[in-house]
Amino acid sequence: MNVSETNRISFIDKSVKLRKVKDVGELNELIAQCREQNKPFSCLDLSDVDLKNLNMTCLDIENVIFNTFDVKKSEYKQIYNVCFKGARLRNVSFAQCQLVRCNFDKWELTLKEQEKLSLELRINAGQKRETYLEEVDFFFCRFEACRFRKTNIKIADFRYSKFIDCSLGGSCIGLGDFYMAAFSGTTNFTDCLWSHCSITNATFENHCLRIKSINKLAQECYKDYSEIIIGHKRWLKQNPCADFSHQNDDEDKNRKTKSQAYIHQEASEVYALLSGFYAGKGLFRDSNFAYERAKRNEALKHYFTLNDALINMRMNLYKNVGNICKSLAGLFYFLLCWIMGFGYKITNVLICFILLVIGYSFVFHIKKDDYMILYNGAGCSLDNSIGGLKKIEDSMAWYNELAYSLNNSMGPFERFIEIVGCWLSSLQTTAGLLLIGFAGFIIANRIRNNY
Repeated sequence: MNVSETNRISFIDKSVKLRKVKDVGELNELIAQCREQNKPFSCLDLSDVDLKNLNMTCLDIENVIFNTFDVKKSEYKQIYNVCFKGARLRNVSFAQCQLVRCNFDKWELTLKEQEKLSLELRINAGQKRETYLEEVDFFFCRFEACRFRKTNIKIADFRYSKFIDCSLGGSCIGLGDFYMAAFSGTTNFTDCLWSHCSITNATFENHCLRIKSINKLAQECYKDYSEIIIGHKRWLKQNPCADFSHQNDDEDKNRKTKSQAYIHQEASEVYALLSGFYAGKGLFRDSNFAYERAKRNEALKHYFTLNDALINMRMNLYKNVGNICKSLAGLFYFLLCWIMGFGYKITNVLICFILLVIGYSFVFHIKKDDYMILYNGAGCSLDNSIGGLKKIEDSMAWYNELAYSLNNSMGPFERFIEIVGCWLSSLQTTAGLLLIGFAGFIIANRIRNNY
């Protein structure tokens, strides 16, 4: 294989000469040899071999090309019924492949199946072995009825790939790029965990990645995003037209602060879309959590935009002043959202209401002392102060002051208004009614949308 052909293959170690495998017979001999000698299946080019009905279970597969992306070829290379259960794949390329009924599951059987196979086939059915994929290129692939159940994947390119009727349940994927990936049919994600993956512009037809399965997006961890998703030295980011393109111009030009603002905006949009998708599927709790993550990332976008505007204030004063004002407004709006519990946390609203009542009871206490001094200075007595000083002395206990404040929070209370004043007490009543109404909205949603 010449250098020009390997230059555009992701993850493959180009400093090592790869052996070109000619046919299936030679491939089977190499597999058998690796099993007998317990050595890695490595440094091979299988791009010209017909890969069908092969057993590659428990092999250590390193620096192997199953296929490469070629824009001149309109068809996919089909890989049919190849079993990789319990295998360890590292620095492997499957680009532009159509994988049909291929199995990357963890090597593990249920107890019932173990009993059946142990009796009938006399094999060690109780054996367990993890399946590991690290630095694997699945760019522009099609997966049909493939399985990745309980598979461990670290650094993998799934961009522009399609998953049709696949099982991804229990998969643990770290730093996977699923940009423009499509998940359709009965493809499922039960109990999986994806950490620092990118799912920008990915589409979910039926089942969807649940919010508890997303341990942050790649865009929420700038170091991983910059150094691996974008900056990995052996990860080539071609698009389906064999060109190199990008969305984040600032990352490409090493403008760190602007890049961070951009990727947090990108993460915010991903979570906002997921929130709408979850709501449409009746997954309202997931929708709420996704909305909160969307708002947090939007706030971080405003924060980094503000930082960049302050750093470059002298360069373009008018533009940067505008950015500063917009960012401050965005951060203030986020603060309100956070205080109100993002519209679904009843605890936040209750805390706000309690603080309102306690705060105004303290105001009442101070105003009451001033009011009594005023009465005494005017020479008023308890007997001739109708509705005045007598009422004040009756409310000397702290719990009565708290009760007065609570009453005024839910509606105008005459005794409270008499001391605090009409304007100040009306602000409490207005805020209290708004908080009560907002709490009712949250409670109603929890009763109706509680899944």
